[in-house]
Amino acid sequence: MPELLADPLRRLAPELLSYRTPTFALTDDLDRLARVQRAGAPGAVVCYCARIVETLAADAVGRLGQESSGPKLE
Repeated sequence: MPELLADPLRRLAPELLSYRTPTFALTDDLDRLARVQRAGAPGAVVCYCARIVETLAADAVGRLGQESSGPKLE
């Protein structure tokens, strides 16, 4: 269990970690999120979480054929 705490990304599905767009790589943001959390920077944790959710939501809306007001994923 301690190794999972040291590297929380290890427990995630490979399909999740491979999610990327030309301007966003989920694994990079999740790695940064884990690092700022370990550093005790709650404001940065909130910012990374918001960026991740905003990007994933914009992609989901785009897959439904709708226009998103969020970040452009091109």
